Amino acid sequence: MMMHSTITKRDFDAALSKYFPNGIDVYLDKVGGRMLEAVLNHVNKHANIPLCGMISEYNKVWTEREGG
Repeated sequence: MMMHSTITKRDFDAALSKYFPNGIDVYLDKVGGRMLEAVLNHVNKHANIPLCGMISEYNKVWTEREGG
């Protein structure tokens, strides 16, 4: 089943649990940061996650970046 959804809520984890109760198989990330961290908690084993951009981290010094 293919599902397309836009999540605009602040509580990404709850929204992902609601819209993807069976986990996530493919996620194209262009933002990074909090959204990527939330998605990583919901991906299935062997999921595909191509990364492109990481725009949320562009203007930060490497010591200020999330997950670093």
